[in-house]
Amino acid sequence: MKYITNDDIENSFDEKIDDWLDDLNSLKSERLIIISEELLKMKDDGGKCYDLLALFYFESRTMDYIAQKLEYTNADNAKNQKSRCQKRLKEQVFNRIQ
Repeated sequence: MKYITNDDIENSFDEKIDDWLDDLNSLKSERLIIISEELLKMKDDGGKCYDLLALFYFESRTMDYIAQKLEYTNADNAKNQKSRCQKRLKEQVFNRIQ
């Protein structure tokens, strides 16, 4: 009869945590790929969504800068459009994930 030791429990726990982290990293990678692909689709479709999101998230530009660069009347209009673009991207990503 074999007794379970604390070492056995710790090793089993460590293996389960490693497997869980590997699965989590895989899911994150898959989602990042989908997000990237959907952003590129936005770019290919034309319009300002890709440029707006890229300026805001990748270049950390202010809404005033974005409004001027993309010829919105003011920062509030650019901010509203950013929200619409985010919503569109989110819907596209979730449709692909499901």
